[in-house]
Amino acid sequence: MSEQERFRIVVVKGSVRPGNYTGMAVDLVADELRKMEGISIEVIDPIGMDLKLPGTGNSGSAERLQELVEGATGVILSTPEYHGSYSAAIKLVIENMGFPSALAGKPVGLLGVAAG
Repeated sequence: MSEQERFRIVVVKGSVRPGNYTGMAVDLVADELRKMEGISIEVIDPIGMDLKLPGTGNSGSAERLQELVEGATGVILSTPEYHGSYSAAIKLVIENMGFPSALAGKPVGLLGVAAG
């Protein structure tokens, strides 16, 4: 982290549907955070990642995800809300953060998007 960066935030998109509202909300949040001095933002989109099912091993994408999250000051996880729950995409991202999780000890914000 450079001297001018005080906070490094990782924002994870939790939907892979084309044109999804969750991605639009993430873009708005990231744009606002980028306007703030001392904050750097890394947006992670699982659509282009090779994330494995739990218990089937790690991938290069999972290792990169873990590195980004471990190096972050905080994390924002986004998800569409499905009848009071979260998406399979964000669950797969969380499952690929390793054990113990790269989220351990990190402040985490949750951005839930409901369209109904």
